[in-house]
Amino acid sequence: MQLKQLLETPGIMEDILETKSNLRDKSNISDITDGAGYRQLLQDGNFLAGENNTNITVVFNTDGVNLFNSSKIHLWPIFLVVNELRPCLRFARDNIILAAIWQGKGHVPYDIFMDTFKEQMNKLYQDGLSVIHNDNFLTVKVAAICGTMDLPAKAAVLKMAQYNGRNACITCNEEGQRVKQGKGTAMSYPYRKKSEKPAIRSTDEVLSAMSNGTKTNQVKGFKGFNSIYDLKGFDIVMGVVPDYMHCTLLRVTKVLMKKWFDSKNSKKEYFIGKRIKTVSQRLLQIKPPSFIERLPRNLEKHYANLKATEYQAWLLFYSLPCLDGILPSKYLDHFALMSEATHILLGDNISPSMFCRAELLLEQFYNDFAKLYDKGTCGLNVHNLCAHLTEYARQWGPIWAWSCFSFEDANAFILDASHAQGILRNSKISKENKFIEAINCKIAGALSPLPLNYVHLFKHCNKNSLKQAKRIVKGGEIFHSAAYSRMQRRLCYAVLLEDNSLILTDSFVLDQESNIVFGVGSPIEMVPSFLNDLVAGAHIQAVKVLLDVKKVFDVQRIQESMFCMKITSDKMYISRAPHFHGRSVFK
Repeated sequence: MQLKQLLETPGIMEDILETKSNLRDKSNISDITDGAGYRQLLQDGNFLAGENNTNITVVFNTDGVNLFNSSKIHLWPIFLVVNELRPCLRFARDNIILAAIWQGKGHVPYDIFMDTFKEQMNKLYQDGLSVIHNDNFLTVKVAAICGTMDLPAKAAVLKMAQYNGRNACITCNEEGQRVKQGKGTAMSYPYRKKSEKPAIRSTDEVLSAMSNGTKTNQVKGFKGFNSIYDLKGFDIVMGVVPDYMHCTLLRVTKVLMKKWFDSKNSKKEYFIGKRIKTVSQRLLQIKPPSFIERLPRNLEKHYANLKATEYQAWLLFYSLPCLDGILPSKYLDHFALMSEATHILLGDNISPSMFCRAELLLEQFYNDFAKLYDKGTCGLNVHNLCAHLTEYARQWGPIWAWSCFSFEDANAFILDASHAQGILRNSKISKENKFIEAINCKIAGALSPLPLNYVHLFKHCNKNSLKQAKRIVKGGEIFHSAAYSRMQRRLCYAVLLEDNSLILTDSFVLDQESNIVFGVGSPIEMVPSFLNDLVAGAHIQAVKVLLDVKKVFDVQRIQESMFCMKITSDKMYISRAPHFHGRSVFK
């Protein structure tokens, strides 16, 4: 069994036990283990309660992928990730468990497929499995507490109405309404005031609807009992999360970009297709840091067919600066609401006040959506994003902790394996690299003479002991300087220091006598911009670099890399990555 092999892999059980031993009640939420749903499992008598408890939890995912573009043959895998592993291990390809797979034409027979999965998971929940750890046998029980899927897969697994039908929301009793769109109709899930919002579904209510519903006579969206309604440890309402990758990025963000740029909307107030070249030119000026794997592409050619990670970078970082003065202000202000809220919910330290901020931003976004765009566009994805995503983040932690990104990556791996091609991906730091150990960091690469224009900055050092370094490694993360010229298409040298000052790092300097590494760079200052006039968008700030000023700092003071965007010769913006663990979602 893959799960047994994983748990007996050296270091894995130690990581799980360390995570479990460090679980503490806290007000801020950093991972799924901080969410209210997970915390409930720690209460006396529950699945994870007790000091010596060795039980674990998993998130599951299922979705179909085409085996070949020209074929109707599909693969339908079920994947699991172990929540008690640190994110860097949890989402590693080798640690994502392939629990089941089906291959065939058309849709998978869900009743059989998911029922088999449920039986296996229920056995693991009740009996567990025996794992060898430090020459001892441990019994590890497993609970599937969260399931993430796109809307078609969710509807199939739950035996519910599709996203374009009535009562398709698993979370609440919103029926939706049929509205005119173009020459036909579409299902709309309209904004409701707080006093008019439909109630959240209860488990008993859902089970009653399932018992009375049939394929031809749905009851509150259900067509009968599905295979996971009695999955042990699983809440059929709060356990089925709205996936951020499909919902926010591949649906809402993509739809809005098509509205702005598609010539079919040329008579609409929000249409800016005639200026897409300018927007694209601004975008192509941006040199993203290394944690954004994909470089910006020409929007004129690709805006309707970007990858999920590209829509993500657009939503979080590129969009507001690139659209400044081009998209009418009320539409830009509206989009900024979703941009900032998403940035908050992707965080790795979300405070109660930040949750409230995200909820208010998405409430306003929902309220204005049908007023600015047609009602038919305000479908189930907008509803899930605005009405429910924040509450699911309170339950299960930041939205990266249960998004489909890691599972899509696993899907790609399966396809490559089935095509007998395979993938070899280079790590950010090659294992063959030799590092120079300093007191406050490691130096990657060779040392070189320090440029003379920097020597005078180190008055208290022996100038003969100073050497230039171009890259360092601190806290497991690599930091670049502008002197590292191989990164021509990226700007990876903006950093935030512990005192919240910002620096554009020119170079790193090793004082060989003290064996301490310093950074040298130009301070970055905030400046007023159009963003100050927006209701939202606080995660992006306009800045200027004081090129004539040089500052020396101990690299121990570096807190994190920053995302610095130069749009034009006189416009530069900066933003923080929302989180720094599990951030493979920025690929």
